[in-house]
Amino acid sequence: MNKIDYWVWENRFSKKERKKLNAISLANYLDLKSDKFVAKDKNNISKKQAETYYIYYKYLKNLIYDAIEQSLFINKHYFGYDIYPLNDYLCLNYNVYNSSNKGEYDWHTDVSNSSVLDFKLTMLINISEENFEGGELLIEGTNQVEINNFKKPGSVTIFKSYLRHKVTPVTKGIRKTLTIFLEGPRFK
Repeated sequence: MNKIDYWVWENRFSKKERKKLNAISLANYLDLKSDKFVAKDKNNISKKQAETYYIYYKYLKNLIYDAIEQSLFINKHYFGYDIYPLNDYLCLNYNVYNSSNKGEYDWHTDVSNSSVLDFKLTMLINISEENFEGGELLIEGTNQVEINNFKKPGSVTIFKSYLRHKVTPVTKGIRKTLTIFLEGPRFK
């Protein structure tokens, strides 16, 4: 897998910033997300075992703006996708993977249901407040790769949304992430 399939920043957010992101997310989420937009297996069963909440970008913008800008810079110089500006009402996913139910997300790709745009890049922010075991992020391109740098709380990764990826079961602790889909015009 080429470096340009994904990018990682370790320790991008401090523990204090992660606590604030978690508190704001839990105080302002719109609703517990149904599995309507979650990848399903051939038996129509959700591939995701996690609590996922929607939260508008506007609530977290001041805290994650610089990381978004870094991602857009990396896109411009390494990925080259046309990406729309983020809007205050873009819904981010606040994900909680708990070891009590071996939270995981089986192999899937991130795709839009829209007829006018596609997800170009998936941005994940590890906002876990403590270390956890399991919960590795695997990406499948030319080879299967574990993005082990992302497992460190406070780290950020971006990768091509159409690449198959998964989160292995969390075996100890709680893994918390924010997912931001960077959108652009439909692929042709």
